[in-house]
Amino acid sequence: MDTNSIIVENEIIRCSSIREYINSVPKCSGVYKIYVDEIGLEQFEDMQPLEYIDYNAKKLYLLYIGKSKDIQNRLEWHLGFFNISHQNILNATLSTLRFSLIAFHKNLELNEQNELNNFMDSYMYMQYNCSLDANKEELILIGKHITPLNIKDNAHPKKFQLINQRKSKKQKYIERMNKR
Repeated sequence: MDTNSIIVENEIIRCSSIREYINSVPKCSGVYKIYVDEIGLEQFEDMQPLEYIDYNAKKLYLLYIGKSKDIQNRLEWHLGFFNISHQNILNATLSTLRFSLIAFHKNLELNEQNELNNFMDSYMYMQYNCSLDANKEELILIGKHITPLNIKDNAHPKKFQLINQRKSKKQKYIERMNKR
C-alpha cells in the first residue's frame, strides 16, 4: 500500500496495513471477520478452524466474527492500540479476540501483548462491512460460519475448550503476577 491508500470496505486486508491506515477505516456500525494464514495457524495448538478462503494464493482461515457501533474503534481495540494493560487483563476489558488468540497460541501469554501485535501484523487479516443493523448481520454471519474464537452463539466443537483455556491462561497470568 502506498501513502495514498485507504482501507476499503469488504476488502481483506493484512492487520499491519489496517494498523498503518487505521484512520481510513470509517467510524460506521458494522460487522467484521478475522482470518489467519497457514503459517500463523501452525502457531496455535488444537484450534481447528473449519472454514478457509483462498486469498492471493494462500489459505486464510476464518477465526472470528464480530460487530461494532464503530468499526474503526473496534479494530483499534483488537489490534492493541489501547486496553492491553495489566488492569485491562484483570478487569476483563482486554479484547475477546486478543484473549482468545492467546488462549490457543502455543507460546504467547497474556503479558505478551506486543508480541501478539507482531503476530497479528505478520499472519492475520481483517475484513469489515458497514451495516445499519450490525446485530442482525452478525447473527446471520455466525449462523452461516462456525468460528473457533467466538464464544457467544458459537457452534464450534472447541468452544468449551476455548473457555477453559482462557480461564487457564488468566489464572497462570495472575499467579505469575502474584509471584513478583
